[in-house]
Amino acid sequence: MFKVLIQGELVDRNPVKDTGPADERDGQRDVYISFDDFLKLTNEFPPWAEAIFRTLYYTGMRRGEVLSMTWEDVNLESRIIRLNASQTKERRPKRVPIHRLLLPDLIKARKVRSFSGRVFLTAKGRAPHEDSLKLPWTKALDAVGLQPRPRIHDLRHTWLTNAMRSRLYPLIVDSIVGHGDRRKDVRSLYVSISDEDLVREIDRMRFDLGETEIWVQK
Repeated sequence: MFKVLIQGELVDRNPVKDTGPADERDGQRDVYISFDDFLKLTNEFPPWAEAIFRTLYYTGMRRGEVLSMTWEDVNLESRIIRLNASQTKERRPKRVPIHRLLLPDLIKARKVRSFSGRVFLTAKGRAPHEDSLKLPWTKALDAVGLQPRPRIHDLRHTWLTNAMRSRLYPLIVDSIVGHGDRRKDVRSLYVSISDEDLVREIDRMRFDLGETEIWVQK
């Protein structure tokens, strides 16, 4: 923006260049939620929210991606979720395989259809938004007593840790989570990943791979 302003002789210089990089050390988080603790949390969620949180835990998707899903995005036969560019933070389409443990939740959700076509609905039959999950998450944490309190986004961090501990192929992990780093390994420019590759790899993934660890730098 400042380059355009300078070219138009509206400003003399770009003040942003004098600003150093943001210090991300404050509040740094290292969170892993064990499978047992996640099951305890699941038992505290209201019925409408259970499948949403399980989808977050089993796919590594972002909250907004899960809540925006419609049935046009989900193929239960091939076990693939296809998100278009408008649904992802990176503004690029991606495919997410459905783990066999998540399949029953989506089959059950398929029986409840809505005019909006959304996969998940609240107890009142409305499409949930990101804030809809805050209250059930908070109440579940209070009941289970996890401290320090993890965030909903930490389910994505937990998925990545489980993927690493399950020794999933790194290029496939990057493909699933949709990380936006454009400085890709040369191999990723030439490797073709099929739907079958994604499903076969996700079926190797385990979730009972450690105890809960929550560390937050103050």
